[in-house]
Amino acid sequence: AALASAADRVRTIARIHEQLYRSDTANTVEFGAYLEALAEDLVASFSRDDVSLVTEAEAVELSSDIAAPLGLVAAELLM
Repeated sequence: AALASAADRVRTIARIHEQLYRSDTANTVEFGAYLEALAEDLVASFSRDDVSLVTEAEAVELSSDIAAPLGLVAAELLM
């Protein structure tokens, strides 16, 4: 369980880096889209048909310094 949790944290940080790489500005992330994609990835990783999630997130630009820890918090809340 601890290894799976660590792997989820690594995937969360990897998603931030992926979005930063695709971003026009190298130090911001559109957090609403990031949060929706993160939630979809986490729910898919549950491998259960009886779990569904609906996200409603505003389009907000955040610095990567803020987005990364918020992504980790969101991942912890969803797991």
